[in-house]
Amino acid sequence: MNILPQALIFLPMLMPLQAAAQRAVGLSVTAEEPVIYIGKSSPETRLHFFTVRYRGKEGTQGFFNVGGDAVRPLFFSRNRNLLQIDRFGTECRFIRPGQAVITVKLGAESAVVSVKIVELPFRNTSSSEEVLATLGFPDEKRLIEVFWPEVKGFDGEVYGAPPGSAVRLEHWFYKGYPGLVLAVDNGKVVKICTHRLLTGRSY
Repeated sequence: MNILPQALIFLPMLMPLQAAAQRAVGLSVTAEEPVIYIGKSSPETRLHFFTVRYRGKEGTQGFFNVGGDAVRPLFFSRNRNLLQIDRFGTECRFIRPGQAVITVKLGAESAVVSVKIVELPFRNTSSSEEVLATLGFPDEKRLIEVFWPEVKGFDGEVYGAPPGSAVRLEHWFYKGYPGLVLAVDNGKVVKICTHRLLTGRSY
């Protein structure tokens, strides 16, 4: 596989939201994933990880019509040592392994959603040798090839190649880590991905 690290482009992939949440009357909050994998001592930052719906509808520019007023939901982390989030839920930072709980308030209503954070036994920039030494051989490998000007999605990630070049790498999968996708290129982990889990639920 021949690709310069700077030539590799990762784009977020839109997918159905399938994570566990707790619904209050009229208000529901959904997490993008019920489980997030992070590298050893390698916090992960995600944008717009939680989606809020009020009376079955998403907001307008983050605001909802509550009794005729434009109201923005507020986010609070119950476990700031595990997960930190800004008050409007834009940026979410996963810090340590554990079960993190987020409370969302909109007007007089509130809802709670939890996310499990799993720390892998290697860093997010480890070599493939380190991965093999800790997790063993992957249960499945998938070759990813994208040629310019293509943009394609694989396992919850979207890849695009710079002009005149190509993206070639592998996705590694482990049955013991459902939803985990390791993007491996030239003997190195270039990204730890969390794919939508079939066990994800929305309440």
